[in-house]
Amino acid sequence: MGSAAGEDAKQTRYHEISPVNYLSEKSPPLLMIQGDQDTTIPVKHALHMESSASSIGAPVDIMIIQNAGHNWRRVNEDIEPSREAIIQRTVQFLAGSLN
Repeated sequence: MGSAAGEDAKQTRYHEISPVNYLSEKSPPLLMIQGDQDTTIPVKHALHMESSASSIGAPVDIMIIQNAGHNWRRVNEDIEPSREAIIQRTVQFLAGSLN
């Protein structure tokens, strides 16, 4: 069983490395592409980031890929949207961010 000090240090470290804690209205645009079946980084983290960003006016977009695990690996069924659509959305995001 971990000590209280160890747990506090762990929580402090989580806070330090969590990108949601560094968002501001002046943050650069961010596109998060997240698989809905991701067990490495659960989709709830992307939804939390989107909600937090929206509440402070930070430029964050998320794209949730259905039937996809981490790195958009297929889980049970074909991913939706397709990899081609993901690439197209990424290109549009990058092109729009240059303006």
